[in-house]
Amino acid sequence: MRRCPWLMTVVAAGLILSGSTVRAQTPLGVGTYAPELPLNPYEWFSYAQALAQHLSKALGVPVQGFAYKSSGDFQRDLKAKRIQFAVLGGFNLASGRTGRVLASAKLASRRTRQWSLLCKQRTYLAALRGKVLQLPSLGPLVNGLVQNGLLGGNINITRHFKIARSPSLTSAAEAVRLGQADAVFGPVDTKGLVTILRRSITVPPPAFVLIDPGMSAEQIKKATAAVLSFGGKAGETLVGWGEGNAAQYGKLAALSKRRPLRMVMTPTAALRLKHGDIIDARVVKLELPDLDPLFAIP
Repeated sequence: MRRCPWLMTVVAAGLILSGSTVRAQTPLGVGTYAPELPLNPYEWFSYAQALAQHLSKALGVPVQGFAYKSSGDFQRDLKAKRIQFAVLGGFNLASGRTGRVLASAKLASRRTRQWSLLCKQRTYLAALRGKVLQLPSLGPLVNGLVQNGLLGGNINITRHFKIARSPSLTSAAEAVRLGQADAVFGPVDTKGLVTILRRSITVPPPAFVLIDPGMSAEQIKKATAAVLSFGGKAGETLVGWGEGNAAQYGKLAALSKRRPLRMVMTPTAALRLKHGDIIDARVVKLELPDLDPLFAIP
C-alpha cells in the first residue's frame, strides 16, 4: 500500500495540536486552609468551589477547588503539586510563607483579628493556675504567641496551665463551652465566651497566595484581579479581598519570640554649672542630670 506523505504530515500535526490542547486544559488547583476562622467544613468546601469557578473563568482553564481539614492534607497536595494557588491563614503564613502573597482577606469584624484568652465567665489569670488551657492546632507559633506575644514572657504557660489541643478553633472553643477546658486562645468576638485579659494580639487575616512559581506573569495578574473582584463569602466571616500585605505575617512571627529586656546607657550632655553659682564664687553647685533618661529599654 502506497503511503501519502501529505496525509501523514497532517495527521502528525493534528497529534501535536491535540497534545498541546490536552496540556493547556490540564486543570489547575486552588486550596483553602485557614483553621483559625470559625467556619464549618461545608462552608469551606462551598467557598473553595465558588472561588475555583471564578478563577476558571478568569484564566480560561479548568480550576479545581480543595478544602483541607488538616495541615497534613494540605501539605500532601502541596508536595504533589495539585494546587497552584491557595487561601492560607495568618498563622500558617507567619510560620513560614508558602508562596507569594497576592491578596489579603477582608473579615466582617476587626474583633475577629484580636486574639486573647477567653473563658465562660470572667476570672483572673492567677485563678487559672493548674487549669486546662485549650489551644487550637494552628502551627508551631501558638505557644510562643500566647506566652510571649500575649503574656509578655512573664508566665511559662506549660507550668501555669494544663495544655490541651484541638484541631481547629471551633473545636477548641467548644471544649470550653462544654466544660472540658477552662480557657481558650481565640478571637475576642467568639460567641458565648468572654476575655479575661485587657491585652490582645492582632492576627492578620488569611491571604490568597501563589504556590506554583512556574505560573506566567499574565496568569498571576489575571488570578490576582479575579480574586480582588470575587464577591463570594465564606460564612459570615470572610467577606472579600484587598491588596496583599506580606509584611504583617512577619510581624506576627516576631511576637512569638521572647525578647529579653536589657538596659543600655544612652548619651547624655556634660554636667553644667548653674548660672547663679558661677557669679557667686563662694558656693559652686553642680546641676545633676535626671537619671531616668540615662537608661532605655530597646
